Amino acid sequence: MITVKFNGVEYEIEYGHNAVCAIEDALGVENIMTVLKGAFNGKSSFRVMRAVIWAGMLGKRRSITLEDVGDIMDSDKNSFEVAQDAFAELYKSVMATLSVAKTDKTDTKN
Repeated sequence: MITVKFNGVEYEIEYGHNAVCAIEDALGVENIMTVLKGAFNGKSSFRVMRAVIWAGMLGKRRSITLEDVGDIMDSDKNSFEVAQDAFAELYKSVMATLSVAKTDKTDTKN
């Protein structure tokens, strides 16, 4: 979990299973890795940035919409930097989950 600021207002962003699934659903992708690979290859879009920030906010703000997040992003000239932080947190969370899943799979073979 990280805390980001838009226009001095703090928002908690966290990427659990529900947030990752929300990103996949919002963007119509089969796998979150598609989103991460695109972001790290410089092929992200405003739509992707907004969806990633929105999904991360859902845990604490269940009723927030994509449009709400777009308005929040529009209100702050540093929204691109916040999006970079959100992508880094998303990547960290996904990799930690995959690492645990891989470890659990290995442990069950013994």
